[in-house]
Amino acid sequence: MIKENGLFARATAAESVTLSAEEAALAHELLAKLLGAAEPATLGDMAATTAAPATVTQTEEQQAIALARSVYQSRRRRAEHFGPALFSEPAWDMLLVLFIYGGRGDRTSVSKLAEFSQSPLTTAIRWLDYLESQRMIVRTQCEHDRRKFFVSLSDKGSRMMTDYFVGLIKTGMAS
Repeated sequence: MIKENGLFARATAAESVTLSAEEAALAHELLAKLLGAAEPATLGDMAATTAAPATVTQTEEQQAIALARSVYQSRRRRAEHFGPALFSEPAWDMLLVLFIYGGRGDRTSVSKLAEFSQSPLTTAIRWLDYLESQRMIVRTQCEHDRRKFFVSLSDKGSRMMTDYFVGLIKTGMAS
């Protein structure tokens, strides 16, 4: 099912999008350019180029968190300059915040995540539901206020974020 959202249409999580041969070729060419390849690479080549290391040192993890913090701050500056609606990606902003705060051992409330992602609470909850269904986050109920929940990255979500940023650093894409 395709859901209309303002100017954009998107496939729901359980569905896929079919591309024409021309669209697939354009997407392939764009990915090659984004990866800095002289010629379009195969998908296997692209995966090998961006694959994250199997093990991550504590220093690499700290560098990954620092890079995530820089990306988040850059996104906030961009939103101030162009307006928040133009580049709205609440799920990505929430993952960045959880990765940054998780590195410090802090817990983050659902309402704070909505604020950090500059999205309405209902939008934040919808994205958190999706991230939880993908086992990327864990929600825990506050022990003092049963109406309040805290969110943190799951082991899988933390590993994915670390691998992503370490991969950017190691391939020189983070410069």
